Amino acid sequence: LQSLCGRHSEPMSFGELRAKVELTGFLYVSEETLRKWINDLAEYGFLSKKGRQYDIADRLLCKGVLDKETRDKLLLLTDFCSTVLPLAICGGGIIVIIAYNLIGGIFRGIGDSGTPLFTVLIACICNVAGDLFLVAGLHMGARGAAAATVAAQLLSVVISFLLIRKKSLPFTLDKTMLRFDRRIIGKILFLGTPIALQDLLVGISFLVILSIVNSIGLNESAGVGVAEKVCGFIMLVPAAFMQSMSAFVAQNKGAGKIDRAVKGLKSAILISFVLGTVMFYTAFFHGDILSGLFSNDRAVVLAAADYLKAYGIDCLLTCFLFCFVGFYNGMGYTSFVMVEGIIGAFAVRVPVSFLMSRREPVSLFRIGLAIPCSTVLQIVLCFAFLFYINRRQTRSRSLPL
Repeated sequence: LQSLCGRHSEPMSFGELRAKVELTGFLYVSEETLRKWINDLAEYGFLSKKGRQYDIADRLLCKGVLDKETRDKLLLLTDFCSTVLPLAICGGGIIVIIAYNLIGGIFRGIGDSGTPLFTVLIACICNVAGDLFLVAGLHMGARGAAAATVAAQLLSVVISFLLIRKKSLPFTLDKTMLRFDRRIIGKILFLGTPIALQDLLVGISFLVILSIVNSIGLNESAGVGVAEKVCGFIMLVPAAFMQSMSAFVAQNKGAGKIDRAVKGLKSAILISFVLGTVMFYTAFFHGDILSGLFSNDRAVVLAAADYLKAYGIDCLLTCFLFCFVGFYNGMGYTSFVMVEGIIGAFAVRVPVSFLMSRREPVSLFRIGLAIPCSTVLQIVLCFAFLFYINRRQTRSRSLPL
């Protein structure tokens, strides 16, 4: 490894590594050997930034040093190995992430959404500072970004714990209450397991779509990756409505005010739709501007903008779906939420994206249309279930639709 790398002042790209390997007489390098070298190079800081890897690999491809198959294989191996250690760091911090969401859920459950906002704001500031220090300062790359994220969430947990100790709660809490209660734990698992399973399977469906796009080309794959980052911000608004609806509806159900919960659902859908219209316009007509915040490659930006048009349409629909999901979670119908989510994912989203990827010419917009198509089906199921539970109410007063 030392003889291949030499004394370089700048990190090597994989294209340069391959060229050096060929110059030393090794005409074939096994995938296992490449993976070992990749890990070693990453460990000792010999890897360049992703953009430079692509640039050099493309130039070596044009010069005939690399063939296209080898170039694509090396770049895919770059992406694979550069994600292993960050995933391990995030996996090691799973307890912190669970505590981070658990305490936030407790605050929202007692009607306090301001404290989680405050702690998240502190976590974001610390995360940015950690990224600047570890990534820009110490050049730790994705490892530094992952470590900064986990550390910021840990700080948020500590601050939340200190705040919740000083906050007057609507219930008493002492050490004797910190014990296993089969009835309560069973209820939590009964309500929470369907939600967790749904999130897992829906996440898998999006990974399937990503694998379909990866088979098309590198620009398309990178474009979808950029688009997903943009969507992470776009979907924060409907996700916030979903969490708020869940807490609001659960409180009103406990108080026996189902009519107030339904009024809250209607109001949330209306407000969310107004914001969704703004997000639709921005994503559909100005996706290139949003994508340009994450990439300077024109081809990648255009691919991301094409994919974001489909997400823009979905913004108009998620204002209904996410509010319904929050409503049903708060009402305790989490099994239905799981079923409709799985049906939407594997009966529509995955098959439609696969079929669209086989239509020539391939378009990321058409592949992305699988997402709003899935949302439409889920909304139909939500409305149908609402009418169903209204008719099945055994109380003297039904749900006021």
